[in-house]
Amino acid sequence: MVSLARQNLVHEWRRFAAAILTLAFSGLLILVQVGLLLGQLDAFTLPLTRSKADLWITAPNIQSWDQSTVVPARVEGLFWSHPAVREIRELSLGYTDWRTGDGARQNVMIVGVTIQPGALRGLEGIAEDTLAVLANPETVLVDQADAAKLGATIGGTAEIAGKRVTVGGFVRGFRSNLMPLVVTSAESLRRINADWTSSGPPYFLLKLDPRFDVEQVRRELEAAGGMQTYGVATPEDLTRTSALFWLEESGAGTSFGFSMLLALLVGVGVTGQTLRGAVPVAKEPTMKTAWR
Repeated sequence: MVSLARQNLVHEWRRFAAAILTLAFSGLLILVQVGLLLGQLDAFTLPLTRSKADLWITAPNIQSWDQSTVVPARVEGLFWSHPAVREIRELSLGYTDWRTGDGARQNVMIVGVTIQPGALRGLEGIAEDTLAVLANPETVLVDQADAAKLGATIGGTAEIAGKRVTVGGFVRGFRSNLMPLVVTSAESLRRINADWTSSGPPYFLLKLDPRFDVEQVRRELEAAGGMQTYGVATPEDLTRTSALFWLEESGAGTSFGFSMLLALLVGVGVTGQTLRGAVPVAKEPTMKTAWR
């Protein structure tokens, strides 16, 4: 039966060409949708996936990485007391307005990163010479793809939360799907708006001794502080949780799922109709009975 079907496809390929092309196009459309979805998820979790930390300390019971508010500054000593912890850095972020001299206004996410030497210096993907620019007070970096939207030029100025900042350079690959991402040093972020970090940062980033098991350290730090004081997560777990929240709450997951289902139904439907028309259906012979 299989050999007969194979021979039919080989010798009558013109009949099935439309079905093959339709099925290929449907598969390509599904792959494109999956690629777009993965790209959106990567853009949503950029600071998280580009960090060099082994563990993230956040506010307790958050559903997405960007929901962290304040981690009490006093708990930093608790982390240092664990023998596995080798480095601790704060990471702060805030949502604010970006204003340019021509009056343009844009909502941005500003992230304060560590520029001091160490394993947690900067973010993956930012070159050392570009990161060094942030040593200048009130200097920021923006993604090249967002430059036109923000009206940003190297050496140009803008206002963030009423404070004047200078665009020190451009980065690539840091375009977020939420809003433009602005990177500055943790010190500059404190100068721009001290209220964001007055009672504690939203995140502590921990670098661990590689001889220790990360998951074991995570459980021990959780037990030491209690679930109501802070949350502890690996970047992978926090990325997964944030992605699920974004898919469920933003409606993006529903829209992408519907479009992929639609592409699948179109492919299956058109292919089925094409095959049904290409394969001849044998008709049963009619029998005539002669009555005498």
